[in-house]
Amino acid sequence: MPEWADGGTARLVDPDGVRRTARRGTATVTRVFRAGDEVPLELPVAPRWTEADPRVDAVRGTVAVQRGPLVYCAESVDLPDGRETDAIRVDTSAAPRNGPDGTVVAPGELTAPDARAWPYRPLDRTPSSAAAADRTGIVLVPYHSRADRGPSTMRVWLPTTGPH
Repeated sequence: MPEWADGGTARLVDPDGVRRTARRGTATVTRVFRAGDEVPLELPVAPRWTEADPRVDAVRGTVAVQRGPLVYCAESVDLPDGRETDAIRVDTSAAPRNGPDGTVVAPGELTAPDARAWPYRPLDRTPSSAAAADRTGIVLVPYHSRADRGPSTMRVWLPTTGPH
């Protein structure tokens, strides 16, 4: 039973219809099997947030989305107005949901491009400096199918709108 499959079940397909909740690690079904017996393994594959260990500096404060064992990513070709993936902020207070054609839609927002000089500037703590954000659903595609729609930027680890 893989680590990501919390709540998976093993079920014998026979007249008694026994269903056993499988735990992480190896699931064992002990019985005398007859020809035609099956043991389907039912694994939850709803989209879910994943976070890295906080000791990993490069992705601290970000989350990724998985559905089953698949990792999803955002691509700039799915963002409006020519925005790039650095404009994405996801809202982890709500779960990501299945979207059309194998995509996942994550709740979040797109920040407006910052017109100030890049990459360094004085710290500005005034509320008026906060960039406006558009609430939206962020379309995510399986990582293995990225870059199949032309040139784009891509991002797996997504910054959040608040603490996660």
